[in-house]
Amino acid sequence: MWQAVSSSEHTAFQASFQSTRQLFNQFLTLLATTGKRQQRQWHQLLLEQVATNLLMIRPERSEPRVLKRRPKPYPRMQEPRSVLKSTRRA
Repeated sequence: MWQAVSSSEHTAFQASFQSTRQLFNQFLTLLATTGKRQQRQWHQLLLEQVATNLLMIRPERSEPRVLKRRPKPYPRMQEPRSVLKSTRRA
């Protein structure tokens, strides 16, 4: 990603990591099975594709920093495990 955006006017933070991974996985077999000259061409094409797959600008996007705890069908453990095990057997 860094190499791809270094030759463009964009920054690495604007490039999509997920899109880069998907492109790399698509090009992987081509890069592994072709000769050196063709590899350079595929590599250059991959870099061009990565540089054009940018994240959308979403200025109003913000996520709350909270932990969401889903209710469970069991009560919370309020006593030590050994105590609970001994009362369960009795």
